[in-house]
Amino acid sequence: MTVSTLHIGIYSIPEAARLTGLGESRVRRWLTGYSYTAAGAKRKARPVWSGQLAPVRGRRAVSFRDLIEMKFVDAFLRAGVSWKTIRDVQELARGQFHFDHPFSTNRFRNDGRHLVMTVLQGDHQASLFDLATRQQSFLEAADPFREELEMNEHDAVCRWWPMGRQRYVVLDPTRMGGRPIAARSGVPVEVLVGAAAAGLAPDDIAATYDCQVEEVTDALAFAAPTEVAP
Repeated sequence: MTVSTLHIGIYSIPEAARLTGLGESRVRRWLTGYSYTAAGAKRKARPVWSGQLAPVRGRRAVSFRDLIEMKFVDAFLRAGVSWKTIRDVQELARGQFHFDHPFSTNRFRNDGRHLVMTVLQGDHQASLFDLATRQQSFLEAADPFREELEMNEHDAVCRWWPMGRQRYVVLDPTRMGGRPIAARSGVPVEVLVGAAAAGLAPDDIAATYDCQVEEVTDALAFAAPTEVAP
């Protein structure tokens, strides 16, 4: 399906990998699906969700919603939630919310307990204690990340504050194509980082681009190299 690219954010695979902390190969697998061998048979794993953006000349890109959904899935996996459980809850939520990126909605935050338990109760081998523990692990896994998100009137994520809501870096798909920017001035983080690389001090950068020194220092902190998950 062709989607208007206005106000949805567009990121290359390398950009998405850097912003989410995931490796490029993992971003590609989640977006396009992949083949693997199990018990001597070749199998195909379907994409984790349907990306919003159609390929252009064979090249894939990631939207803002795709980016956020990746972060949720990664948080669930890190908490030990199985792929099967993630996919089953995702499918159930899609059916109830009619939204292809269900984890990044307030509706999942509000109704997730029921959805997760509905899926887990299909495991007839588990005790009630096991079910409750696994449900809690699922629901709490993404809480720290969820606090970085701002929702709109449609209960969907509209902004991501990757350093926290009290800091000065934001990703907003309606501003600068969703690139990381200084929240108040709107100057792209990459511009501020480039000025620092050219030898300008934070005070001079702030004066040059008419922004706050705190925006500059947060931009530099945000852009500092971080370890990428394999």
